[in-house]
Amino acid sequence: MSQTPSSAKEKLINGFFRQFPGDAASLLNDFSTEEIIDYLKRQDPSDSKKVFARLNPDIATEVIDKMANQLFVQTFTSIDAYLGARLLSRLDKQTAEAKSD
Repeated sequence: MSQTPSSAKEKLINGFFRQFPGDAASLLNDFSTEEIIDYLKRQDPSDSKKVFARLNPDIATEVIDKMANQLFVQTFTSIDAYLGARLLSRLDKQTAEAKSD
């Protein structure tokens, strides 16, 4: 059974992001916040957290601010606690409290 071009493309992209999360994060740093969030939602949580942890801290802060609480919890329960605390400290107090509740 042959794959559709978009299915094959998606598998190639996912494989690249899984094997090279640092390079993937570097690429995503140039994407819009919405595109980054869309990518993170579509990936296996273990893969998305590796990429998220390597995003530019300024970009990661913007992503945190706009991501849905479900994705936030999924991501933050699996990243390094020190990194999570550093990123949350970059948010305004009200946003940080809302995300950590």
